[in-house]
Amino acid sequence: MLIGMSISEAARSDLYTGLRDVLGPERAETLMSAIPLHDLDEVATKRDIAELRADMAELRTEFKTDIADLRSDLTGQLDALPRARPHGSWASQ
Repeated sequence: MLIGMSISEAARSDLYTGLRDVLGPERAETLMSAIPLHDLDEVATKRDIAELRADMAELRTEFKTDIADLRSDLTGQLDALPRARPHGSWASQ
């Protein structure tokens, strides 16, 4: 097994049992607490989360700008449409 790979629960339990028999329960617990439960590649660090938050903030700003541009474009297009006359105004001409 390579360092950094997670082990199955069965293998972890077997390792603990062997360590407990040789080292005693307290030392076995101490050693087992140093072995990660998951692959280290799957763990997000504080730096990873900070970078993700910065990326999300940038995207949020871009979306707000895009929505404002779209709103402005639609408003301009709606303003350029001919206005409908109120009902009955054609009949009076």
